[in-house]
Amino acid sequence: MPTTLERTTITHTPRVQHLLDAARSRWPDERSAQLLINLAELGAQAVEQHDPTAATRIRREQLKQFATETYEAYGHAYDENYLAEVREGW
Repeated sequence: MPTTLERTTITHTPRVQHLLDAARSRWPDERSAQLLINLAELGAQAVEQHDPTAATRIRREQLKQFATETYEAYGHAYDENYLAEVREGW
């Protein structure tokens, strides 16, 4: 299929075949290409967990996404005078 994205070709050397066999035990119905993607995702997660900078960046992205979703869901619930009105009641 035509694409402008970079492609990667991996030869099934004995080492790569071993990795695919291990992955196939976890995902038995997947094609080799999907197994390699699954392995890459797990590998990236492992690297990020051991890299404080990457882990912090990911956590910030997750928090930003949560804040956006929360604002979209509940941001309309209070108008700009809400806090002032609550404080007047104290």
